Amino acid sequence: MARIGIFGGTFNPIHFGHIHLALSLKEAKGLDQVIFSPNYASPFTEKKDTLLATPQQRFEMVSLALEDIPGCIPTDYEIKRPGPSYTIDLARHVRSKFCKPQDELFLLLAEDVLEGFSRWKDKEDLLALATPLVGSRKSLAKDSFFDPKLKKVLDRGRVSTPIMEISASNTRNRLKKDLYCGHLVPGKVLDYILLNKLYL
Repeated sequence: MARIGIFGGTFNPIHFGHIHLALSLKEAKGLDQVIFSPNYASPFTEKKDTLLATPQQRFEMVSLALEDIPGCIPTDYEIKRPGPSYTIDLARHVRSKFCKPQDELFLLLAEDVLEGFSRWKDKEDLLALATPLVGSRKSLAKDSFFDPKLKKVLDRGRVSTPIMEISASNTRNRLKKDLYCGHLVPGKVLDYILLNKLYL
């Protein structure tokens, strides 16, 4: 029986914060594999933000970042499906294409996405299909607007992990200002960004 994690996001660009979170959850919960999936377009992201790098470029950056990391692989499933990307569709795809019937599926989440989780498509079906693992240093706020049942499931999936305070927007801002970013993104990704003149 394999334990497989799904980690979706815009990854615009992928940075060490993403990788650190995925590896922390993978190791803490004994996952055999984590599948990184850059989305085509987030339903909650403004169009101008999704155009900073093309879906194909974001997939190529994720692929470069994961080249030397055991048990972490990219999938281009979402970038091949134009339009908003929904995690429930990704989870169903991974379950059908990557998993055997006895395998366990997990959904890797960063703490900062939880505030909008109540707006996710088919969220109850998603949590029934993939057990959430939330990289976090604290439980969800009691005054959160979560549905109580959703909050209980997500809070149960909380995994105490050290958090790297790195954001894609800050990384893009530094790149635009021609500031050093080797401490934020893997070298191969940084080379790709500079070669393709992204975020400048």
